Amino acid sequence: MLTGRKLALTLAFTVLVALAFGVSCRGFFVNPTITSFTITPTTATVLLGGTTQMNAWGTDNQGDTNINITGKVSWSSGDPTTIGITTGGQLSGIALNTTPVTIMANYEGDPQQTATANVCVNTGSTLTIAPAPYTDSTAVTSYQFTASLIATVNNKSTTLDVTDVVQWQSTTSALTIAEGTGLATISPPSSGSAAATGTVTATYTCNGNTITSNMSNITIDPS
Repeated sequence: MLTGRKLALTLAFTVLVALAFGVSCRGFFVNPTITSFTITPTTATVLLGGTTQMNAWGTDNQGDTNINITGKVSWSSGDPTTIGITTGGQLSGIALNTTPVTIMANYEGDPQQTATANVCVNTGSTLTIAPAPYTDSTAVTSYQFTASLIATVNNKSTTLDVTDVVQWQSTTSALTIAEGTGLATISPPSSGSAAATGTVTATYTCNGNTITSNMSNITIDPS
């Protein structure tokens, strides 16, 4: 039979053993911590009026990889007027862009991860450039071309100005068009030479789908 003193010592010893066991268990089951992460896709395409999902994947200090931490990352867009992003990493295409938008992700003290994103429209039906045709006899050295695309956005037929995002092609060296602006640089033939002739077209590509514009016939008379 345990005396009162022995009973007290036994109970104290039991408590200490329980505490030690608890600490030991907690030591075995410490929550892993994320030591690095990546985001995907690294180059994203967002349809105008549509959405694209970004994801964040962590690697922890126990070597586990592909841990989905998308909802725990702090997301931001380098141009929120063109591409928006939610706290859950969902991109939204607000406006067509001429240069890629940087998407940034931060998680605790880990190095920031970035990706790039572009907005395009793949429902275009008609691409039209102007002027068409183009004839010049005034010896001007520049002229603004424009491109418009009829497309369906948010279930509505819309005419979009795509001058800055199409790819321009000219078949005459007397007229070259700058990508990103549509501004043509004109070099009239010298006096007494024949007129320079050629064509100008434009193409627009989104998600591998390309649409080609009408053809503008070019005639540039000597200066």
